Amino acid sequence: MSDNTALASEKREVARRARRLACTLLSEDDRVRLTRFADELDREAAALERSTITFVVWPDVAPRLQTQEQQQSSASSTQANERKEKD
Repeated sequence: MSDNTALASEKREVARRARRLACTLLSEDDRVRLTRFADELDREAAALERSTITFVVWPDVAPRLQTQEQQQSSASSTQANERKEKD
């Protein structure tokens, strides 16, 4: 697990704890404040998770296309030479 993934996991755990704690508070203002804090932690965790996404870079297809074109041109020139030899 990368550092960002571990940190995101920890932030999500703290957010869960904050929500559980918010349910036990008597003051509505405190519950709202703690719930907002939990939401913020979840947003931070989501941002960290997005930053750890790896991208697959596909290999360049140009060399393959060039090889195919060369094979096709050599095949057509071979066919042309064979026709000349027959004549």
